[in-house]
Amino acid sequence: AKEFKNHGLLLSVALHPGQEGVFAKDTIPYIHRVHVMTYDMMRKPTDHHASFGKTKEIILDKFLMMHDDNDNDEEEGYYWNSHQVVMGIPAYARHSQQVKTFAELYDEYVTVEKKPADISKAIFGEGGNKHSFRMDTLGSLAKKVQLAKSEKLGGVFFWELGQDKQVEGVAPAGILLQTAHKVAANYNKGGSSAKTEEL
Repeated sequence: AKEFKNHGLLLSVALHPGQEGVFAKDTIPYIHRVHVMTYDMMRKPTDHHASFGKTKEIILDKFLMMHDDNDNDEEEGYYWNSHQVVMGIPAYARHSQQVKTFAELYDEYVTVEKKPADISKAIFGEGGNKHSFRMDTLGSLAKKVQLAKSEKLGGVFFWELGQDKQVEGVAPAGILLQTAHKVAANYNKGGSSAKTEEL
């Protein structure tokens, strides 16, 4: 790991849930970042593919606090340090038979310029399941960013950022990106509540 840093490089890997134990424990210290692909986590087609509850379970129970079969607290059961772990957030929604990006859903269901909280409701309803497409609402996105901050993770990433929606005068850099940025900034200032009604 030091040799990479000496050359201004970081070594990163991307793993899907279920692959958290793929590397030998002696390999872990040489990896600077593990990008956890916490999306497409369906057991059946109608499942939410990236729910907050499932994401939290994967990050906390599978990557940060892995234990052996005897469930003891010895160091041998511990794998990734929190600063190595980067949480994946999808910028797309899944239906039982198809996929749409956040931008596509915005263009399809938001007919007038609205504030982000109203945009979220227009696309997803109250529970992220309107029109049978399921992904993060802006509220659950905020909770994921707060979780990353509270657990001191290495960060979050979007798959993929090009699927976000840029709206001039509302979110020129992207609705999802600016929501995540605002939540992280508010957390750093001591505000942990998920405020998504303005960017």
